[in-house]
Amino acid sequence: GVRSFWWSGMIFCLGALALLAVRFLTLANHRIQELLADHFAGWLTPSTWLADYFRPMQARFTRYDKGWRKYLFDHPSYEQRIRRLEAMVAPK
Repeated sequence: GVRSFWWSGMIFCLGALALLAVRFLTLANHRIQELLADHFAGWLTPSTWLADYFRPMQARFTRYDKGWRKYLFDHPSYEQRIRRLEAMVAPK
């Protein structure tokens, strides 16, 4: 009857929310892994090399990742990657 339809709808909604949450967590994990890979590359070589490589891409590929939209990407923004790589440079 109506109750079983209601329960099946609720179960479907909870399942859809769970899948969405898993997707957002997966995207967050990918962003973290990319930042760790950048850190490792900056550790192996001068970090300015990778930052210089990202600069033309930052100018060429504009992402609209302000606000909540930044959670829809699986890579961090070039701006964030460059900022972190420049922070790795040893102080003079």
